[in-house]
Amino acid sequence: MGDEEYQEIENPQELLDINGCIIREGWARRPLFHYDRSLISVPIIRTKEWERFIISDDAASWLVVASINHIGSRIGYSITYVDFENRKVFNVHHKHTANDKNRLSQSSRIDDEHNYSCPDMRLAVIRRANIRNVLFCAPRFDICKAERGIDARFILNQDLYAQSFVTAESMSKNRKSFLLNEIISLVPVSGILRRGNVTETIKANSTHAVIDWGRGRFSVRPMFKALFCNGKIGLSMLSRRCCSVSINGKIHIIEDVTTRFTEGGFSAKSKDGKLDIALKNGIVQQSSSALQTFGCLQGSVTFENGKTITFSNMPGVTWRVSKHPSSLEKKASGVRIESLDSGSDHLD
Repeated sequence: MGDEEYQEIENPQELLDINGCIIREGWARRPLFHYDRSLISVPIIRTKEWERFIISDDAASWLVVASINHIGSRIGYSITYVDFENRKVFNVHHKHTANDKNRLSQSSRIDDEHNYSCPDMRLAVIRRANIRNVLFCAPRFDICKAERGIDARFILNQDLYAQSFVTAESMSKNRKSFLLNEIISLVPVSGILRRGNVTETIKANSTHAVIDWGRGRFSVRPMFKALFCNGKIGLSMLSRRCCSVSINGKIHIIEDVTTRFTEGGFSAKSKDGKLDIALKNGIVQQSSSALQTFGCLQGSVTFENGKTITFSNMPGVTWRVSKHPSSLEKKASGVRIESLDSGSDHLD
């Protein structure tokens, strides 16, 4: 959601008209906007589509980001592993020419499959009904002293009746630039994770995912996104002025939020006092026009019924995008970054 107040959408509708202009801005509790790629205005270089899976254990010892980014005529596959205990980040990212076979789907609710493999990495994302399999391998990550490599099979079991946070907004005055974004939080994850010579069984009651599904047409512009989840509650900020809170399958929207950025994090408070959160001493890395910060959120949320929930160790990630990268902090807060290529995972 942008920096202005948008209306809640309650009925299915088309996202774009025949001229490629966004018809109606707003937010919804499920995917009600029908996205038709054939209606997008040229140039294609401005088209951005992505599917991102942020998976972490609820104890906040590690976090994985597996993503597919389709930007213009190029498609990128990336794996990021974050070791919170040792403050290390490992990245691998590869791009190649996009075609009809590897194009992302036009809906977040249909079955599809994507696979990529090269000597540095393997990534497969498979959806069948409410189950997503995220399989990956990065054999050259120097995770452990004794053995290299990381691989996993994560099984994400999505509750199709749980609400998600869907926003549609115009990104230009002529309304031909737009962003459609859906955040699905608190998705239980099971499977297996191997780091070096240690294999761990992943249990759905202790590991959860946030799915970030985006489709749009826009050039680089200032933007902020924050996605956090601890298994019981999830927080999503798609702007500096609004926060979506997910709990027990329901979405709660807190508006009129003031966000301030600090070295290694940010803080956000709502005018009515229902939201008071902060990320401090995060693990920061700069890539292209995006500043990415990994860390643990602390704070409190008060709901409409007056119930307040406090938390202190909620793992997640933020992105800040700027047209002028020099305006963003570049200090890495003592983090060790290891990358197998010149690219890395970023918001667009």
